[in-house]
Amino acid sequence: MEKNNSKYFLVIVAIVAIVAVVALFKMLGSSSSISAQDVTGNAIAMNQTNTTGNMKISSNPTGVNLYVDNVFQGATPKTVFNLKAGNHTVKATKSGYKDYTTTKYIYGGKTESLYIKLTLSKNQTNTTY
Repeated sequence: MEKNNSKYFLVIVAIVAIVAVVALFKMLGSSSSISAQDVTGNAIAMNQTNTTGNMKISSNPTGVNLYVDNVFQGATPKTVFNLKAGNHTVKATKSGYKDYTTTKYIYGGKTESLYIKLTLSKNQTNTTY
């Protein structure tokens, strides 16, 4: 008879644990976010309420031609608005400098900053007159 009691006890403990977990998720509701990681290891929010964000881009030198997802956005410094949450390819070009390309993750409802430092291409010198 004691084995049956221990089985009932384990079943009751399991039911109580399940009820507690369900109650916790209901209590947290949709205002919470569950974290995960994208393929590059950046934390992402699974329950993002905003589906777009912004990217504020500055550079050295200034006046760099800026492309986000292969679409020309103008020259730096520049804030690109209403980008879909997720990874975006950023390319920066300027005559006399090496092109720069990177990927930046945009979070919904936030403005992410990106600083780009271009390096002079070969046969170029940084001359001030």
